[in-house]
Amino acid sequence: MKILIIKISSIGDIVETLPSLNLLRKSFPKAQIDWVAGDRCNPIIKNNKKIDDLFIFSRGYSYLKNFKELLRLRKDRYDYLFDFQSSRRSTFIGILARSKKKFGMSKRLIPILLQKLFYTNQKKLNIDKHDIEDMLDLLKFMNITPDKTDLSLSLKPIPKAKDFFISLKKQGFRHIVGLHIGAGREFKTWPIENFNQLFSSLPDFLFVVFKGPMESKLISSLEKRKNVIIKTLSLENLHSYIKECDLFLSADSAMMHIADATGVKLIALMGPTSPKRWGPYRKGNIVICKSHFKVGELIKDISIHELHDSMKKISVEEVKQAILTNLD
Repeated sequence: MKILIIKISSIGDIVETLPSLNLLRKSFPKAQIDWVAGDRCNPIIKNNKKIDDLFIFSRGYSYLKNFKELLRLRKDRYDYLFDFQSSRRSTFIGILARSKKKFGMSKRLIPILLQKLFYTNQKKLNIDKHDIEDMLDLLKFMNITPDKTDLSLSLKPIPKAKDFFISLKKQGFRHIVGLHIGAGREFKTWPIENFNQLFSSLPDFLFVVFKGPMESKLISSLEKRKNVIIKTLSLENLHSYIKECDLFLSADSAMMHIADATGVKLIALMGPTSPKRWGPYRKGNIVICKSHFKVGELIKDISIHELHDSMKKISVEEVKQAILTNLD
């Protein structure tokens, strides 16, 4: 049996698709399972032991590279194709890929119309479910349902990560808290002054700030303290370092989803995005959310002030107490 998964972006959404991959691999251990992804998301899945082949499509004007990859993709003929992205781009790739049966899920008009013409079947998005469960429902077209949701990344641990944290623990701090101060969009970030106050209020805690590629400006606004260190890592190594933390603190970002998959204790700060739909999936995680926005409410219909205000309403004391409750 040959199965093709299409999920191009973003990194957090790729991580949320992994339970579907894990269920497919568990149900069909000898199947060939390939994945179509975008070049920016390649590092998080390129070493996944449950994927046989990876097709990488670049954004922008890499027409020749994408054409060569499409030709390589079309050499195989699949039994099942699952388009978990269901965007215009992924639907176009799905149409050109060779598969006996094709399944998709979309809320946008053009992909819906194209999938009705060229796909075997499509599922309506269920915004009342978590995104992970909604994607798992697509596999019901193969008559498989999960008995237990497997969030694992299926990546090899990085030995250097354990050594790094062993050296940190020798410094005598009470706990080591990993955190990500950024997010995909500015209105999803917690104010930087709040992080500075948090660091000051917990001087016997060591905070390891994991720096993303677009966060130099945010990092420069952090006050220099003895209990704060900055760690820059490649995406493929990130999971091992996050897992070694006593707790991880993050806004709604790709790192939040990676932390959720590793099993580390997690506190998520969420503003305009719905925790029910896109928050951490594992039970026991703490979600702090002050937003009144409904699932499915369009960001463009909400004022910038309201978007930023939803994160500002989360107090330093509230986050501090959540950390202490989780660790002490």
